[in-house]
Amino acid sequence: MKHRKRVPAWLHGGAMHQAEAARTGVKVPEVILHAHGQPHTDNLCLARLVNFAAILAASHEPPPGHRGGIAEGHGPPESMRHAADRA
Repeated sequence: MKHRKRVPAWLHGGAMHQAEAARTGVKVPEVILHAHGQPHTDNLCLARLVNFAAILAASHEPPPGHRGGIAEGHGPPESMRHAADRA
């Protein structure tokens, strides 16, 4: 995890909000970051932690090196949930 005083506005307020606004159905909003000239296998996928945690919990298979976390059938703690998901 990397901490910054601010996340770039184009990423947090721009790209992520655009992905959320374009979401249809139950799809998870995501932002794919691609560096020009680099292979697409090096792309980065950005999603809100609450959505990522739900995907991991649904898969029932922890990723390699995982040392604990969300138990099956349980979501992230209330403090990690997006305000819109708490309503």
